[in-house]
Amino acid sequence: MVIKTDIGSRTRGSTHDRKNDRLARQANVLLAVTDRIAIDVAGLTVLKDLGSTSAIMGKKIFEQEQIARAIELGLGITRSDEIEIVTDVEASRGCADRLMGILRN
Repeated sequence: MVIKTDIGSRTRGSTHDRKNDRLARQANVLLAVTDRIAIDVAGLTVLKDLGSTSAIMGKKIFEQEQIARAIELGLGITRSDEIEIVTDVEASRGCADRLMGILRN
C-alpha cells in the first residue's frame, strides 16, 4: 500500500470552524489507497498527527474497534508494515516521515 503525500510546503494549516466554534486543522494530505483498511488506518494516522479525540489518541491504530473488526472480516491489510507513506515532494518528506512514525507506534 502506498499513501502519497503531496502537500508542498503547506504541511499544516488551520481555519476557524464557525459552526462548531473551534479551530479546525487541515492536513493538506492526499491519500491514494486501494485497500479499505489501509485508507482507514491512513486517516487515523493523520488524525493522530493533528491531534484528535481521546478515543482516537488513547489507542494504537490497530487497536481501534473498526480496524480490528475489519481485520477479523478479512477486508484488507492486517499490519502496519503493509503500508508505506511516500512523497515525491521534498517539502513533504517531513510529513511523510512523521506519519510513518505514528503508524509504526
